[in-house]
Amino acid sequence: TFAVGRAVKGDGRPEVTIKVLGEQGSSGSRENGIEGAPRYREGEEVVLFLYPDSRSGFTSPVGLGQGKFSVVRDKNGGRLALNAYGNRGLMERLSTGAEERLRGRAARHSGRPEISPDDLLEMAESLLP
Repeated sequence: TFAVGRAVKGDGRPEVTIKVLGEQGSSGSRENGIEGAPRYREGEEVVLFLYPDSRSGFTSPVGLGQGKFSVVRDKNGGRLALNAYGNRGLMERLSTGAEERLRGRAARHSGRPEISPDDLLEMAESLLP
């Protein structure tokens, strides 16, 4: 269960509970489940891009480890959002329409893993229909 600090899409609930296959140990280790599925730790701040719930009530981050961004602090105390791949390829191969809607913001982050959670959410919001 996650407390929602900011929702870009969805029903605006103050918290969201997701169900995933497998168990999460207290250290965040996965005893069973899907290989590549992200792990979660109590108290961890994250940005999640989730699929809608399945008929069985399960969901997962879009692209598994690509859709879960852990919020970490840089050496100056700034907040950064990093996925399981260090944001590699995050701003690459965007469509012309996406580039136009982002108004050059993607180019500032292209080839660099650093992106603040707020920038990430603002860019995602600008891509919504």
